[in-house]
Amino acid sequence: MSDTIPGTDSVISEVKERYEAAQSFEADWRRRALDDLRFFHADAYNHDQWDSAVYQARSGTFGGSPRPCLTINKVEGSKNCLLMRLSDDFSFLAL
Repeated sequence: MSDTIPGTDSVISEVKERYEAAQSFEADWRRRALDDLRFFHADAYNHDQWDSAVYQARSGTFGGSPRPCLTINKVEGSKNCLLMRLSDDFSFLAL
């Protein structure tokens, strides 16, 4: 007995083509979404709100005197405020 059902090869190849088309279409969007998530979750330890070349120049990686590289994440506070407002709006769902 064979492991494949007759006539499914065309369906499988169609699915693979559609998957590859969707993957290539969304690739740029996914890259930008990951960049946004890194920026959103930045803090003083990962420095993701700094451009890497600017951060290296300021931190003295290539010589010179190091200067402070502060990260003040104002996005996180806005997210918390938004979540609180949403939880108030949907408080009627809690029984």
